[in-house]
Amino acid sequence: MEKKVRIYIVWTYLVFTLFIGLIGLVMLVLNMETLGNILQTVAAWTPTLVFLVMFKKIYPQEDRLQFIRRQFSEKIENKTLFTTIGVMLAIFLGTLLTAIVLYRKPISELMTLAPLPLLYMLPEVLISGPLGEELGWRAFLLTEVQKKYSLLKSGLIVGLIWGFWHFPLWLVSGYEGLDLLLYVLSFLVSIVCCSIIMTLLYNENKNLLIPIIIHFLNNYLLNVFTVDLIERLIIFAGFYILVTVSLMIIKRDKLKISLR
Repeated sequence: MEKKVRIYIVWTYLVFTLFIGLIGLVMLVLNMETLGNILQTVAAWTPTLVFLVMFKKIYPQEDRLQFIRRQFSEKIENKTLFTTIGVMLAIFLGTLLTAIVLYRKPISELMTLAPLPLLYMLPEVLISGPLGEELGWRAFLLTEVQKKYSLLKSGLIVGLIWGFWHFPLWLVSGYEGLDLLLYVLSFLVSIVCCSIIMTLLYNENKNLLIPIIIHFLNNYLLNVFTVDLIERLIIFAGFYILVTVSLMIIKRDKLKISLR
């Protein structure tokens, strides 16, 4: 891995950790909840902000705005768009059906159905992770990692980097013992699978809207459920594995995977 990539990862981890510490100080010590919520949104943009600050050192001949425009310039084929939405809906529906069977409750008790909360969540979810992270994780990091590794290995590497970037959040999650272990493992499985899905579909059409849509649907659909977070993450992780393996089989030529 090139030096510029390693430096980017270190600074992204460091700045995010500092943000989490600052948010804790603002919300718990100074009791300034509104400022804390704003800082949470800014913290989610760490991968992109660090990349933009480092941009001229990474790509000295490039222009920032031209680079950003180029990430959205390629036309997305309908097939890719339908697959992008379809794989996320498959994970959501699988999770919903499993929850219905396990909890034996009506849908209204398993997820939020009220229009206003669902509408309120749309901009809140979109502005944070999906818009805030993908220019750094996919447009830069994934592109650079793919220069050396295969699609599958690149998806795994970026997924693990992306996953462990959330480490400070695990520490302040409030979970401990077995609950913390289950939370972290199910979170990591989901995020690594999500990274592989993004890698496969993003390479079909190099338009950053693809990983943004996947990231948004992942966060949004996970949050519409009202059941216990760890339990829903475990179910989500199970269906992520099924959908990711299925997509890998379908795209095995790109991954150079033999089924023999």
